[in-house]
Amino acid sequence: MLYCIFGDFIFLNTQYVSFSDYKSLRGNDGNDKSAVEEVRRELVLKEGDPKTNGKDDFSKPGWATNGSEAQDDEEGRVFIQYKPNAKGGLKKDMDDLDAEDEAASPGQSKKFDVKYEFDDLETYVIIAPKGKLKRLMNRSKNNIVLVEDDPIRELVVDPLVMEGTLENAEDSYDSNHRNLQTSFTDQLISGQWRPYGVSMVQAPQVWPYSTGAGVKVCVIDSGIYRASPDFVTANLSGDDTSTSILWYQDTCKHGTHCSGTIAGKNDSIGVVGVAYNAKIHSIRVFSSGTNGCGWSYASGLIGASNLCKAAGAKVISMSLGGGGASTTESNQFQSLYTNDGILSVAAAGNSANSEYLYPASYPSVMSVAAVDSNSNIASFSQFNDQVDIAAPGVSTKSVNSGDTTGNNVLTYSGTSMATPHVAAVAALLFEKFSTSNPKQDVINIRNAMQVTAQDRGAAGRDNQFGYGIVKAWNAYQCLSSGSCVADVPPPCTDNPVGWYDIDGPTYSCAWYAQGSNCATFGNSYANFGKTANQACCVCGGGVTGPAPTKSPTSTPSRSPSKSPTKSPGVCVDNPQGWYDIDGPTYSCPWYAQGSNCATYGNSYANFGKTANQACCVCGGGIVSTCTDNPVGWYDIDGPTYSCSWYAQGSNCASFGNSYANFGKTANQACCVCGGGSLYAGISVQSGGNQKKTGEDKKQNNGNGNTKGLK
Repeated sequence: MLYCIFGDFIFLNTQYVSFSDYKSLRGNDGNDKSAVEEVRRELVLKEGDPKTNGKDDFSKPGWATNGSEAQDDEEGRVFIQYKPNAKGGLKKDMDDLDAEDEAASPGQSKKFDVKYEFDDLETYVIIAPKGKLKRLMNRSKNNIVLVEDDPIRELVVDPLVMEGTLENAEDSYDSNHRNLQTSFTDQLISGQWRPYGVSMVQAPQVWPYSTGAGVKVCVIDSGIYRASPDFVTANLSGDDTSTSILWYQDTCKHGTHCSGTIAGKNDSIGVVGVAYNAKIHSIRVFSSGTNGCGWSYASGLIGASNLCKAAGAKVISMSLGGGGASTTESNQFQSLYTNDGILSVAAAGNSANSEYLYPASYPSVMSVAAVDSNSNIASFSQFNDQVDIAAPGVSTKSVNSGDTTGNNVLTYSGTSMATPHVAAVAALLFEKFSTSNPKQDVINIRNAMQVTAQDRGAAGRDNQFGYGIVKAWNAYQCLSSGSCVADVPPPCTDNPVGWYDIDGPTYSCAWYAQGSNCATFGNSYANFGKTANQACCVCGGGVTGPAPTKSPTSTPSRSPSKSPTKSPGVCVDNPQGWYDIDGPTYSCPWYAQGSNCATYGNSYANFGKTANQACCVCGGGIVSTCTDNPVGWYDIDGPTYSCSWYAQGSNCASFGNSYANFGKTANQACCVCGGGSLYAGISVQSGGNQKKTGEDKKQNNGNGNTKGLK
């Protein structure tokens, strides 16, 4: 049962993906587990318990172990991951079975249809009758690591949901953070629309420094209308996924709308995009069904993402998804993030519930929620502990596929529309802050967008907004100052390499990575002198460097620990995105030029503040406070030993340099121990730091300092 980006999504998630090895990417609240997650953990526990289910040679779909013979003629589409150096053996077994079936029923047998060969994932994607697939699993069991269904990914346009979206999007008004600008409107400037979302994400403030030039954003969607005059044709490219599915066509209109939000041309028609000079590489995976808004598979996304990588994309934007996690799909996006420095961004979903949509809910992918023009969460936006960030997604204007004038803009709503805003902000940042180390760049840019997002809803990260609404200028300032350079955890190695538990090679670290196996079995079934929780990186073990041993019964004294030295904070404009009463042209970046702060900084107040009160460059703004980094950190012994535990007594002093997890000790990760990061959790400066020099006190009374000089 499936999700759809543009309509209601209803599904029961019965497939699992390991999140243990990805926790460093997300600061999830361990006490805020949804009902869906609890059910999922329970099911994984039951399916993974060798005492109740017996031991399979490898993980396989339910129909492969519990299905009836009546299902054997049904078509199955699966990922089959093979062991190292076992590809040839698996292929031979497929060929042998094909030959046997053909000999038994000449001209009537159905052969294995290999749709993809993902050598880097050591995986085939195969279509065949389920009965034949079961025979292959039995015959080639010594070659196989994993078999799992290839889940569907789709877009579905539902006009009824669209109407509900526009009518109810502002139902959940949030009154927090009233000192920040929250309301934005579409502006018609010199014949071209500047959609409210472009202003909300602070793109105009960044444009003097970056427009996304040279950065390639890969849009996996329904194609793009290349003939639109609202695109820079030279900045468009793509890959056809078949001879009949051409990247530069879009009968669905969805992909063109998303691409326009990213890179609509800055001219006098249509709409301007957030990163209007960015390059778009279009991969059309949806073409069937009504109006070309059909469906694809997780394997199709893996194939498309490989094309994105080959094209040199720095960002992948996916306004799509479906129910059912896939280990293979998750591994692909993790590899793109960790090994290739590619940031993947995807829609959180439109079901107004806490269920997970994939690929958005993989920790290596940024999951994007939607807000309206008043910065309130959209009524349809999905909410769960995998949501990272929010962006404009209600009644957003963009390019209309099929329109040859550029002026017949199209208005859509959905987390589909929010996603390209985040992808485009990333493009702005990649243009300016890319280095020779792409693996570090992607971590820094993701970190910058999250820690500088405008906090909405509950204080700190929450399941509706994630870290908040993405703000390009805030992230730009943070990266410029060096405050958003994130630490890269040291690489972890299983110790011993190739470890498996006492029940045999099936129960390796890869098996423990699934579901809650680490928590359930990780302290038992020791082999080679170690349990999984000691040997496997995914369970918090392995080797990243020597670590001391701690007696589990030791109780630290309650004497107070030494207070850490406080470092100076980082200034952020307040309100974020401020500009003076004469409009967005006169923002903090404008005041940074020449002597504008001194000349005009005490006049032309807007949003209740002058430039000298609102802008860091004029001596105003606000200073950040400390945030644990990563948010939600706990040590190698589990969630009990969080920063809150270290805040008690002398725990920082006693244990703060040991028991590292996610690449950090408590003294590095926790603010209470003198660690953390000083670029989130904003606090207001007393008095706004308004300048008090004689020149600042002068009033513009007609003696030359007139606003017209701007």
